[in-house]
Amino acid sequence: MQLLNIFLSKNNKISALKALSFINSSYIIYINSSTHRDKMFYVCLVSAMKKIGTVQMNFKLLLAQDHHLAQIVSIVNDEAKRSAATVAHTEEPLFRWTEAYKSSHHFAPWLVAVAEEDLSLVYGFAKASPYNVREGFNWSVCLSIYIAQEYQGNGIGSALYTKLFRLLRTQGFKNVYARIALPNPGSQTLHERFGLQQTGVLPKFAWKFDQWHDMGIYTGCLDLDDCELKPRPLKSVIEAWQSQVDESYDLD
Repeated sequence: MQLLNIFLSKNNKISALKALSFINSSYIIYINSSTHRDKMFYVCLVSAMKKIGTVQMNFKLLLAQDHHLAQIVSIVNDEAKRSAATVAHTEEPLFRWTEAYKSSHHFAPWLVAVAEEDLSLVYGFAKASPYNVREGFNWSVCLSIYIAQEYQGNGIGSALYTKLFRLLRTQGFKNVYARIALPNPGSQTLHERFGLQQTGVLPKFAWKFDQWHDMGIYTGCLDLDDCELKPRPLKSVIEAWQSQVDESYDLD
């Protein structure tokens, strides 16, 4: 049996905080580090673990903070290079996302899924934002969700939406809206799983990768039992968050 020790160091200082063991008939890998800051290390590690066999990923869902925004933008820009999930043609600047965050994160939640052993490492994010500035739309929000490519397929998107939808219901929101460049089976399936239905199509509406894309309009009601009732005043994001117990997720 081959023994492979991987050590990370920052400023040439190595301290053993946690040992993660991934075992099959050929390898034992130990990782010792207190400074899991290097995204590329995680990318390589996840790829290696997938080749070795079963991997357990532990993550936490948190309200996004300013220091998460750079990784959020990086995830979106990486997705833009390889798919029409975002129809951006060039990299979006950090300041644009910072402005959006500052203007809306108190109104509706911005969530991140982060590594449990390193809360600075973002696996993915989901957010809700105002549908329209006019007051009659205050109880309706737009949805957005992106998972870093190397962590897709592990249920992180479902966990983020589960938490996001709970918070939105607690706040008192009624309706959710998503716009999806078609086709996108993964995103369509995720949104349908959470009760959204395709209620319209904007034909040939976005140009990317030398072709026109239809935009699917997906809408849903957060609580079918009282969608017809008069809405109540909205709670703040913090008030809704504090009323719920934070959760960690283990993925096999």
